[in-house]
Amino acid sequence: MEVLKQLAIKLFGGFVLGIGFIAAAGIFGSYAISHIASGVTSEKEIISNKSIKKTRKKYESLFRKYDETAKLSVQVKTEEVGNGSFKLLGELKNSGMHSWSGVKLQADLYNNSGQFIEQCEKYISNSIDPGKTVNFKLVCSSRKCSKLNLNDYNSYKLNISNARYVRKNTN
Repeated sequence: MEVLKQLAIKLFGGFVLGIGFIAAAGIFGSYAISHIASGVTSEKEIISNKSIKKTRKKYESLFRKYDETAKLSVQVKTEEVGNGSFKLLGELKNSGMHSWSGVKLQADLYNNSGQFIEQCEKYISNSIDPGKTVNFKLVCSSRKCSKLNLNDYNSYKLNISNARYVRKNTN
């Protein structure tokens, strides 16, 4: 009987030890999972992120999206309305640090009541380098303006709706 008692004590002790081991493994495992999930990065990931940032910076110099930082501006020198046409003559100036091409000018025409009545566009394909100015002529043709009562024309709003960034030659 003493042998059975000793065996039961050892089995119970082993069982308690096993439960303790499982509990410790569970706590350690949940800590490890939460630590990984919290966004802590390894050294390899940090090196990888630096590499990604360097690559992104390189490609940012190759591509740009047109916005107000391009510092392109238009100045109208002459406005002509009549004989079934609307015409603006002016200059497109690049005061920025980058070259642009494919500039799209858009003129919205309004009547005496301030209502939008027509939209005319001009695409300037020339490359415009920093500090340079290009002349333009935006015309709303008589075919398009024949649908429009230019007698009711009062004003226009001219803006640059788009442009393409010209990359520097890196060769």
